Amino acid sequence: MVFQHLFGMVIAYLGIYLGVLLGINSPEEMKPGEKWLKLLSSLIYGAIIGVALSYFILNAPNFIHYGLAVILTLLVLSRIVKIDTIVTYLFFAMLLALFVTNTGYFIALASLVFFYGFSTGSLIVMPHTEHKRILKPWQKFFQEAWKETWGYPLFVLVLFIFFFFIP
Repeated sequence: MVFQHLFGMVIAYLGIYLGVLLGINSPEEMKPGEKWLKLLSSLIYGAIIGVALSYFILNAPNFIHYGLAVILTLLVLSRIVKIDTIVTYLFFAMLLALFVTNTGYFIALASLVFFYGFSTGSLIVMPHTEHKRILKPWQKFFQEAWKETWGYPLFVLVLFIFFFFIP
């Protein structure tokens, strides 16, 4: 069971790299699609908050959900105040960790995080496209995506060690 959740968290994280690949392979579509990618990113972000809130509303008596309320508040603030992608992905990892016990919510949230990363990864490439060509080598985009999301895999690794090695 632990490996299935670890696999789900890893797949959710890979969405940002697939978004970078999409942006690299279709630079001519980046400028016209920028507003749609931002809209899609915002809609998926709202869906993530909605899924988390529905879980919180349905299971409010448990103590751990107070932590969820704090995380959701920080998620909403991060979108309003425009906190970096690294903080957003760290919050996503925390939400996934809270939903490990409920498979339905975990799968829904992991899917949404994957699609959020897909649109966010494309937006990472967007500023570096000009007149249907890429201005930087493709490796630089993956390094930039890593710099913006390194907290997520680190947190997932800590969770995996916690759940797997500590009974």
